[in-house]
Amino acid sequence: MDSNAEHQEVLRERTSSTGWYTPSWVDQFTGRIDRLPLPNWAFYLALWLLLFAVETLIHWNDGSYPPGVFYPFHLVLTGTIPYTLALIDYLDKCAEIALHKFQPALVVSDAEFTKLSYELTTLPARQTLTASLIGVGIAALTLILAPDDWSRPAAFLTSSFTQGFNIILAVLMWWVVGAFAYHTLHQLRLVDRIYAKHTRINLFRQIPLYAFSDLSARTTVGLLLPLYAWYVVLPDTFARTGNVISAVVANSIAGLIFVWPLLGIHRLLADEKRRLLAESAQRQEAAIVELHERMDEDRLEGIDYLVKGMEGLEINHKAVSRISTWPWAPETPRGLVAALLLPLIVWLGQWFLQRILGS
Repeated sequence: MDSNAEHQEVLRERTSSTGWYTPSWVDQFTGRIDRLPLPNWAFYLALWLLLFAVETLIHWNDGSYPPGVFYPFHLVLTGTIPYTLALIDYLDKCAEIALHKFQPALVVSDAEFTKLSYELTTLPARQTLTASLIGVGIAALTLILAPDDWSRPAAFLTSSFTQGFNIILAVLMWWVVGAFAYHTLHQLRLVDRIYAKHTRINLFRQIPLYAFSDLSARTTVGLLLPLYAWYVVLPDTFARTGNVISAVVANSIAGLIFVWPLLGIHRLLADEKRRLLAESAQRQEAAIVELHERMDEDRLEGIDYLVKGMEGLEINHKAVSRISTWPWAPETPRGLVAALLLPLIVWLGQWFLQRILGS
C-alpha cells in the first residue's frame, strides 16, 4: 500500500472516534483498490479491457458482426465506467496534494486540517447513494422516453441477451456517473468554503492560492474527455440542432465547474486589492498636500526626498494595480478555453465543409 493509501486508511479509521461521516461506496471501493498489489491505473485498465472483451464476445457470438470486427462505440461504452471511477480516485489524490500546497495560506489548526483533508477526499455515504440512484433514474427515464438512443449503432441491440447486458452496463454507467456528479459538487463546494473561511489573504503571495484552480481545471478536463469520446464515436451527434445545443450546455457547465469554486477567493482578493489601492491613494494625497504646503511656505529643504517618496508611491500604486485577483496561473484559462471550444470548432468546420461541398 502506498503512502497515500495509508493516509486515507488512517483518516477513515478516525470516523468512529471523531463522529465524521461514513465513507461512501465509492471510497470503500477505491480503498480496496488501494490495497491491491498493483497500481490503481492497472486495475482500471484491466476492468475496461474485461468489459470490452465481454461486450465484443457477446456480439460476435450472436452474429451482430463478424469475429475480428470492433466497434469504437463499444470501446467508449465499456470504458466510461472504469474511467469515471479512476477519475474520482485521481481527483481525490489531486485534492490531497492541492490542500498541502495551499497550506501556507490556510488558517486552521492541525485537527481542522486533518478534517478538511478527510472531507476533500471522502464522500458521505447517504448523499452519494442518493446521487447514484438519481443517475439510475435518469437511465431508466431515457430508456422509456428515448429508446432509440439505446440502439445506436444499429448493432447495439440484436438479441435479448445482448440487450440485457447492455442495459445493465448502461445502468451501471449512470450509477457511477451520478456519484461523479455529486463528487464534483461536494469537492468544489468545499474548495469554495476553504477559500471563504480558512484563507489568509495576501495579494503578494498568491502562489498557494493557485493549488485549487489546478484541481478545478483537472475536474473540468476530466469531464470533457469522455464527452468528446462520445462525440467521436457517435458522429451524427452534431447533425441534430438539439444535440448541438446540449453540447454547448454541457461545455458551459464544464466551464462553470472551473470558475465557480474560485469566485469567492476572487472577491476577497479584489477587496484586498481595493484596500491597498485606497491606502496607496491616501498616502499619495498626503504627500501631494505636504508638497504644496512646502512650496507655499518656501520650505524646500529636503523636498527632493519627498519627491522620491512620491515616485515610490506611484510605482507602488502601479504594481498593485497590475496584480491579478484571479487565483490561477495565466496559462490555465487559455488551455481550458481551447478545450471547451474544440467541439464547436469541429462542428463549425464540418458545417462549413458540407456547405462548400454541397454547393
